Amino acid sequence: AMDDARLQSIYVNRIELSPDKSHCYVYFCALGGETEFNDKLGTLILYKPSLRAALAQTIPSRYTPEIMFKFDTSAEKTQRIEMILEKIKHENDNLEHNDQDENDHSDQDTLHEQEEDDEENIEDANA
Repeated sequence: AMDDARLQSIYVNRIELSPDKSHCYVYFCALGGETEFNDKLGTLILYKPSLRAALAQTIPSRYTPEIMFKFDTSAEKTQRIEMILEKIKHENDNLEHNDQDENDHSDQDTLHEQEEDDEENIEDANA
């Protein structure tokens, strides 16, 4: 199965065993998403008997779990969450930059007002 060129763009992301150990869920990610996984599912199913036989020889159990292939949506969800967080960070950076610009202008206005007050005080003192 590892040498099959038809399966090169998908990979195992995680494996779960059901609580009663009757099913082994193999979760795949695909570069082309769920559509590509579904396109390759037929090829994966062809390998199921040999994979189950290899599993039976490897695990010390009376029964071998049924292998179930599934698309792992957690990777896509994680990517979407990361994109949202990056967008929020970018928006916060822009807000902070805008706040800083406003503070700079506010500081300049305050400085200008103090200069005007100082000039008025000097004029009053000279009068």
